[in-house]
Amino acid sequence: MKPSHPQKRLSFILIVVVLAWLVSACAPTRIGVSWGALSEVEVYGQKGVLIAYNQYVSVLDPASGVVVALRDAEGRERLDENGNRRTWAIDGHSFENAQFFARPALIEENDMQTLLFPAYTDRLLKVTLDTARIDDIKGVTIGGPLIADMAEDEGRFYVALKSGDVIALEKPLLIEDWRYNTENGIWAQPLLHEGVLYVVSIDHTLHAVDAETGETVWSEPVDLKGVAAATPLFYDGNLYVGSYSNTLYKIALSGNILGEYVAKNWLWSTPVEYEGVLYIADLSGYVHAIDPTSMTAIWSVKVAEKGIRPSPLVTEDVVIVASRDGRLYWLNRTDGALIFTREIEGRPEILSELMLVEANSEQGLIDDMVVVSTVNMSHLVVAYTLDNGRAAWVYAR
Repeated sequence: MKPSHPQKRLSFILIVVVLAWLVSACAPTRIGVSWGALSEVEVYGQKGVLIAYNQYVSVLDPASGVVVALRDAEGRERLDENGNRRTWAIDGHSFENAQFFARPALIEENDMQTLLFPAYTDRLLKVTLDTARIDDIKGVTIGGPLIADMAEDEGRFYVALKSGDVIALEKPLLIEDWRYNTENGIWAQPLLHEGVLYVVSIDHTLHAVDAETGETVWSEPVDLKGVAAATPLFYDGNLYVGSYSNTLYKIALSGNILGEYVAKNWLWSTPVEYEGVLYIADLSGYVHAIDPTSMTAIWSVKVAEKGIRPSPLVTEDVVIVASRDGRLYWLNRTDGALIFTREIEGRPEILSELMLVEANSEQGLIDDMVVVSTVNMSHLVVAYTLDNGRAAWVYAR
């Protein structure tokens, strides 16, 4: 679908090229375009920000942005042979060029906490949390590249492949239980709700799959009229999912479309619900607040020069969005009015989801923090205070 305004065509060329490349590339070889995946982990009893980007994974101290030091059983920092501190970091070059797009799952294994990482090189890699060590470089082979977060329940992990199919892996041995076929690839984490997996794929469809058997729940998948690349939201008994048809759909659990909201451009994120209102942004730089009952706009404002890929971060007072123009925008939640903006040096693209890290005085984290990842290694992760947008720290790889 072409951008809605001719002057924006150039700004969308990169996204079109990336999408076309991702669709065509099925072999699990390393790719040149990546985006960061942020998640919160606890290492040595302290909160940490994990960043997985391209071939690197690190855990950062959220108060300073410094990579967390590895510690021994007595809590002392571990040093290398030259007396330098060892840090919580993984280099995929050492593990068959592993490349990371997705957040890991935390599992308990033999009285030890382990992170299970989806890797683009068609496998899952286990990383011991306390040591940042990958013991088996071959991992668990899946048979296709992975860019989406996994879903899970007590008995299984559900893994979606970029080349197509959802695979159920039984815990704890990660043995394949069933496989559900999709005609094209899956870029988003499946939504698991009451024993049903809701899966969007780039073949324009929303699938409902029985999590126990892998059988289709609906007689036909729902046609979303465009590529879908974000996890559906379940709210108040219905599903809400956006697509590149510019449309946010309200869908009953029976698979019937109950309503539609048409945005200005492609929707590439999951809507966020807060106090009965849905918030979503589009690739023309608009942010929308939507009444989920009527599927009409409470407000809709253009804030960014370029498209907004991640979901909004919503709090009691503000809606925060991050754009491909290298800026973050704080909006009034009531009416969408712009409060202030923050510009990252060099204005690198922001494609990753925003992350809120709550204050923790015991760890020296005085303020709630908004953390974001960019595609520029000199500003790979940037943190701002939530209340006033003060620049707190920058992590450069």
